[in-house]
Amino acid sequence: MNSRMLDAKRRVRRELSCINMALVIAFCAGALLLFVFFAVTGVKREVVEELIFPRVCLSPFFFWFFFTLSVLFFAAGAAAAVSTPTGRNGKEKGTLLLLFFCSLVLLYAWLPITYTAAKFFLSVLLILVLLIALAAQFTLAMRINRVAAYLFFAFAIWAFYLLYYSFSLFLLN
Repeated sequence: MNSRMLDAKRRVRRELSCINMALVIAFCAGALLLFVFFAVTGVKREVVEELIFPRVCLSPFFFWFFFTLSVLFFAAGAAAAVSTPTGRNGKEKGTLLLLFFCSLVLLYAWLPITYTAAKFFLSVLLILVLLIALAAQFTLAMRINRVAAYLFFAFAIWAFYLLYYSFSLFLLN
């Protein structure tokens, strides 16, 4: 058992050593700036005040905190997968980047659709499509870099919460 732990630690260190941290920081900064823009412009106070929220939901502070954290994990995972040597040379890089940007568009479109237009069924469908794209990204990232795949998995946990949240808003409103 001890040798398995040492082997796992060696694999994680090897995969972490290949990641370009400047690219990770650039992806995270870009995703965070876009997130702030869409969060500020995509939420109308009047719509939020009229919503009936699910009984089991996060407070607004924790909701936006975990939303921001998950976006950073997602961007870091994409940058980690693209910056590894396998990701740079393989044909998976283009597919992974395309899926990443499409997923960001879906995620950022979710904000105004939910909090401005109040189209809750459409927001459920957006999150379902996002989860399908995440599954594809996770399988690609497992071939390229496991650390990136784990970061995608952390984001997928948040996406499942968003699915629950959107479906609850659809049922209650």
